[in-house]
Amino acid sequence: MKYLAGYSNNYFQVTNISGTANEDATGTYLTSASGTVHIGEGGADLNKLNGSNAFQFKGSGAGADIGFVYEFRGNQNMGGKHAQKYKLKVSVALLDIGSISYKANPAYTAGYSVNISATQRFYLNNLKDSSLTGIKNALDQSPYFTNLNQGNNPYNVGLPNTFTGSVDLYLIYKFYLNLDGRIAFHNYGKYSNPYYQNNFTITPRYEGKYFGAYIPLNMNSMTGFNAGIAFRAGPLFFGSGSLLTCLLGTSRQADFYFGLHFGGLRK
Repeated sequence: MKYLAGYSNNYFQVTNISGTANEDATGTYLTSASGTVHIGEGGADLNKLNGSNAFQFKGSGAGADIGFVYEFRGNQNMGGKHAQKYKLKVSVALLDIGSISYKANPAYTAGYSVNISATQRFYLNNLKDSSLTGIKNALDQSPYFTNLNQGNNPYNVGLPNTFTGSVDLYLIYKFYLNLDGRIAFHNYGKYSNPYYQNNFTITPRYEGKYFGAYIPLNMNSMTGFNAGIAFRAGPLFFGSGSLLTCLLGTSRQADFYFGLHFGGLRK
């Protein structure tokens, strides 16, 4: 169990928006549009942030994580500190259970129903003031956005609750296969909640004491399929989860990471 203290929560979300964007001499406009828009802030007012209130928490809640790890070692010889320690390792966990409660700031918080007909135009330069106050004022004054009166209610921000599982299988001398998954439990439609994407990865790897090589094959709900490659040289590791699909021109993501491990090399 853990106590959660929140400082501020901000969000901007558009849901089920459909319409046509076009341009004329006045600027870019939206027409034939429908859907909903939510903007908001809870907790501390970031426009009034200063040294005296920087550590005054405005939200509170409770959370928890729970999980376990199981190792099957069989009857293999465990001799030596660098020997293979298991044939199969299984881990499961339920992470980020809980929420933080905030009081909405009505000056920055509202929900809107969008209704712009084919003969009407909403010019996007009306939103040139990119602050939450400026956006809210512009939407309040527009006849195409109907305020849903959601700005004064306290609300809970759920943690990005996920179920994670991992199976690590020893194949043959220094070769392994890892299966890893993450399933998000939160409702994606709740605009104030952060959440993870569903994610599944299979990673064959070579794991030696001084050298390691990894080929992660990943499928996730945001960018689809990606294949990468990574290496470890002593305590230094580096790689990418999408390098191979980037080189093939089929990836919708690009990433690179590196790090340094502190501790003994036990592989």
